[in-house]
Formats: sequence, structure tokens, C-alpha cells
Amino acid sequence: MPISPKLEKKLSEWTAAGALDVGSAQRVRDYENARVEPRFRWPIIIALAFGALLMGAGILLFIAAHWDDLSPSSRFALVLVMTAGFHVAGAFAAEKFEKLAIALHAIGTVTLGAGIFLAGQIFNLEEHWPGGVMLWALGAWIAWFIRRDWTQALLAAILTPWWLAGEWMVATQRHHGNSAEQILAAGIALLSLAYISLRKTGERDLAGRAISAVGCVAFLPAAVTLILESPFRWWWSNPLPSNLRLMGWTGALLLPALLALPFRRAKAWMNAVAAPWVFLGSYLAGFIAIEKNAVLPIWAVSTAALMMAWGIAEERRELRILAQFAFGFAAVDAMVWANDSKSFFAFLVCLAGCVAWCWYGTRYGQKAMINGGIAMFGVTVMFFYFSSIMDKMDRSLSLIGLGLLFLLGGWFLEKTRRRLVAMAKGAGA
Repeated sequence: MPISPKLEKKLSEWTAAGALDVGSAQRVRDYENARVEPRFRWPIIIALAFGALLMGAGILLFIAAHWDDLSPSSRFALVLVMTAGFHVAGAFAAEKFEKLAIALHAIGTVTLGAGIFLAGQIFNLEEHWPGGVMLWALGAWIAWFIRRDWTQALLAAILTPWWLAGEWMVATQRHHGNSAEQILAAGIALLSLAYISLRKTGERDLAGRAISAVGCVAFLPAAVTLILESPFRWWWSNPLPSNLRLMGWTGALLLPALLALPFRRAKAWMNAVAAPWVFLGSYLAGFIAIEKNAVLPIWAVSTAALMMAWGIAEERRELRILAQFAFGFAAVDAMVWANDSKSFFAFLVCLAGCVAWCWYGTRYGQKAMINGGIAMFGVTVMFFYFSSIMDKMDRSLSLIGLGLLFLLGGWFLEKTRRRLVAMAKGAGA
């Protein structure tokens, strides 16, 4: 388990005073870092997490219910007490119960945001909400610098891009229906990949795990928005000025790669390659009608394959799971294209993509890829049957054909799946 800040401070003091030599101090650190925490700690974690959430929510509701009855001076005093009280309580709890101190400091940083916006309301400050988020993020960074808690790192990792996104939304609020939302989605997608890649594999990295989880949650919505929020899909558009477009794309493509560089060093080239690839996807979504062209589905399937390769190369389970979801979305997109094109060849291309995905999984010993490829193969066949065959037959014959398709097709796919999984186990052994 990680060494506590209090013990680390004491070791530094004892070493500086000569009471403990450097080697002994390091042996104490190694022992504390290698020590395993007691089992069944999850009830404590759940109790602390729910306790922190319920306490924060209860306090905010109490203040909201009585806000109109308070004088301006009472409001400001209440904001100060609310913001500082939890951090003071966390400081007292640090010596007795470190996890409780982490929870209290996290509540203190969360209430800091409420305090900032309430203070702005009390003093009728100019409304520019990203500025409030910036101060909130600054508070989280200061708390992380002092405490080094994973909760403070998580809050800073959420609030900082929220502030930047807010500034972008305010700057482009008169330009909806164009590439402003697409640029924001591209930046969030690349930042999500950077967050996922920051976690140190094979180590107990709580901050990395939490930030990686945020990246996993944010990636798919951002990727879908990247495709859907293109100027092509809007019937009206207020053009985005070229200087804003250049500034937006520069920030969206470069900032995530620069964030990954000090953490990943030589491996940051993967984050750098992801930037032009995402830009290519936004270009294809913006200038090509996906209902009439296979280029975008091919890009989507290729993106899923590259993410899977990234996840296999660095043994990142999160990337492999996201790649599976990305392949599912890409396969559905390809089926829509095939249906709109009314082409049997288009459905063959979709089936070929599923076969290639299964081969990929067999080659690298990924059972989940085989299952996903087999499932999408069956869905594609069913989609083709409903869209191109069923309406050309009478009702009874179409139902008989559907039943045979389920019986024989299910048997064939399950047999093939088992064989491929066995081959994958042999390849992974």
C-alpha cells in the first residue's frame, strides 16, 4: 500500500536530522509500499464514497432551501465555512484515518465549486461561467499538489478540460450548426485516449485508474458526436471564422498529445498518430454522405482495429473493450450503408469485415473479438434477410426461411465460434 504523507514527512525529517540514514529510510518506504492492505476493504470504501456523496448533497440541498432567508453577509460566511470546513476536518482526520481524510478533502474541493459560483451570485459578478470552472480547477490542482490524493487528481482531470471546453463553447456560441461542436468532440475523444493511456500498467496506480475510467466513459459519446456533428448534417450553418477554426483544431489535436508526452515519453507517438487519424474521420464525416459511401464505415472499422492493436501491444484492457464497442458501431454503420445502397456486394463487404475481425481475434488470442465478430456476422445476415429477401416472399414462406436461418445459422455460427476460440487459445498459449 502507498506510504502515507505523514510517514513520508517524518522520514524526510528524521533523515535530514541524521536520526535515520538514507538506506534505512528507503527500506521503510519499500516495506510500506509493498505491504498489502487488509482484505475486505471494499465495505469501508463504499461507506466512505456514499457518505461523502450523501453529506455533500445534503449540505447543498440545505443551503439551497434556506438561501433566500439568509442575508448577504450570512451567505458569504456560509460559503467560506462550507469550503474550508471539510478541508480542515480532513486535516484532523489524516493522522487517524487516511481514507476518511481523502474523502473529506474531496468533498472540500467539490464544495469549492459551489462556493465559487455562490460567491459570484452574492456579489453580482459578471457572468462568464468558464472563469468559475477555471478557479475550481485551480483549487483542485492546488489540493492535489499539497495532498497527492487520487481524488484530487481525478477532479483536476475533469475540471481542467471542462474549463477549456466552456471557453470554446462561449467563444463559438453564435456559430452552432457547423464544425465548432465537431472540433470539441475531436478534442474530447483524443483527450479520452490520452487519459486511458496514462495509467501505468502492472502497478497500483489509483489516480491512473480513476482518470482512465473517465476516459473510457467519455470516449464513445465523443466519437459518435464527432461523426454526427458535421456541417454536412445541418441544413443551416453560421460559418466558423478561420482564426477560430485554426485555433480550435490546433488545441484539439495538440493538447492531448502534449499531455501524454511527459508521462509516456517514447510511447507518446501513438497519441500523436491518433490526432491526424481523428482529423481524417472528421473530414470524412463532414464532406462525405455516409448513406452513399463506404469510406466512413471503412474508417470506423479501421479505427476499431487500430485501437485493438494499441490495447494488445500495451496490454490495456480498457482499449480492447472500447475497440469492441467501436467495431459494433462501425458494423451497424456499415449495415446502414449497405441497406441504403441496395447492393448485395455491400453486404458481402460487411460480412468480410466480420470475418476479418474474427481472424484478427484468432491471430492474437482474443476471445472477445471472436465473439464480437461472430455476433455481428449473424446480425448482418439477419439484416440482409429482413431488408432484401423477406419482403419478396409471402408470409408463411418468409417465416419458414427465418426459422431455418435461426436454426441452421445459429448452429453453424456456434460451431465456428468454438473452433475459432480453440484456435485462439492455441495461439495465445
